Amino acid sequence: MNKRKTCKWAVLFATLLIALSVTGFAAEPSIGILFDLKPLKMDVQPIIQQKNILVPFRAIGEAMGATINWDAETKTVFFIKQDKIIALQIGNVKAIVNQQEVVLDVAPIIVKDR
Repeated sequence: MNKRKTCKWAVLFATLLIALSVTGFAAEPSIGILFDLKPLKMDVQPIIQQKNILVPFRAIGEAMGATINWDAETKTVFFIKQDKIIALQIGNVKAIVNQQEVVLDVAPIIVKDR
């Protein structure tokens, strides 16, 4: 009788262990951003794409005090702060930083209309 209970508990424990490890493996890591040592509130969470972390450009730009403009026709977002102007076009790995072309590792994308 005691041996049977021990066997049932062992099977239950093994089943739970397998289920929890599969769930943990499948879950995406949560990525948080700190700005001035405080969590930055974002309406879209950062994502990992091609081993790069993509962050919401507007949230970070506005936290830095920049003006963020969107040109829907060209699908280009502009970061403007003092003497710094950055232009990122959706789907294009080439960014423009103060009239200089810079090649990005990953092209900007739109996630949840952001």
